[in-house]
Amino acid sequence: MMSKTLWIAGGIAVAIGVVAYVGYNAMPAGNDGAGTIVEAKRAQTNGTNAMNPNATLATADERAKDSGASGDVTDRNQADRNQADRNQADRNQADRNQADRNQADRNQADRNQADRDSADRSSQN
Repeated sequence: MMSKTLWIAGGIAVAIGVVAYVGYNAMPAGNDGAGTIVEAKRAQTNGTNAMNPNATLATADERAKDSGASGDVTDRNQADRNQADRNQADRNQADRNQADRNQADRNQADRNQADRDSADRSSQN
């Protein structure tokens, strides 16, 4: 009887502790904006400087073409797609392997049941 009472008292103490912990560490309300992540403000330029007041900024495409980076990005994107395809193929193969194992388990269960049925028939004769 004392052991049962001790378990009940311990359970109540743990429940009180959980309620206190959750109450103390609750998430802030949705309208609390503290710590909201926003886009950083960056310095802007119109492409001119003291040495060349008529200079213009190159577009991202022009910079990529000049640096040869566009092909690199395309290659990386294609490599990422190829890796995703391989990952999907691996998952599909794993699914097929699991299905094969499941079918083998069912076949074994059927054979086991047939063995039991056969044993039951022979014991009845």
